[in-house]
Amino acid sequence: MIQISGGKTILIVDDELEIINFLKNALMLEGYDVIVSFNGTDALKQLKEEIDLILLDVMLPDINGFDLCLQIREYFNCPIIFISADSSENSKIEGLMIGGDDFINKPFSIKELKARIIANLRRAKEDSVIEEVLIFGNLKIDMKKYEVTIKNEVVPFTKTEFQLLKTLALHPKQVLTKEQLFNQVWGYMNDSDLTTVVEHIKKIRFKLGTADSNYKYIETSWGIGYKWVLVKC
Repeated sequence: MIQISGGKTILIVDDELEIINFLKNALMLEGYDVIVSFNGTDALKQLKEEIDLILLDVMLPDINGFDLCLQIREYFNCPIIFISADSSENSKIEGLMIGGDDFINKPFSIKELKARIIANLRRAKEDSVIEEVLIFGNLKIDMKKYEVTIKNEVVPFTKTEFQLLKTLALHPKQVLTKEQLFNQVWGYMNDSDLTTVVEHIKKIRFKLGTADSNYKYIETSWGIGYKWVLVKC
């Protein structure tokens, strides 16, 4: 297994002492620095530290994990992996839509969790080295600022929408399947959730089309996926 643990700090937020101790010991053996919190209030205080990834339980004694994620996302962009006993599709989608990067259900294998941690840290590292501004017609995508402008006007995108937009824009004229997009943005494969890609693409197209009717940026490859293009309307 490829290791990416050197110097990386993980914050574990869970109210179960047994799980905290199990995860802390397992991750420290891999070389990670580990900080723990048993509730949301303490977790927010811990964010003063340099955190590279957060393992966040959905059910906490003082605040819902989803609400805590929203507060964290006001200040930090580090990967957040939700840990939950709720395996429902709605719970997964909600967690990913409000700013989570991945979702794993209890009970889980430590081997799978370690793999997800490595994958999310790798994506975060790749994102951190992208500093250029991509320009397509009237559209500018600032990879460092997570900002999209059309005709010098900022167009607001959620984090998930930006990740999808960026993924397509980094592969111009290349057809990316829904599965590829889902795996890149949400971090795991699940056919029943692929419709969320379609819904996000619709929102992205609407925002782009509203701000700029002169160009078409996303083309559908029917039955396959989507392609980033620059076509004058």
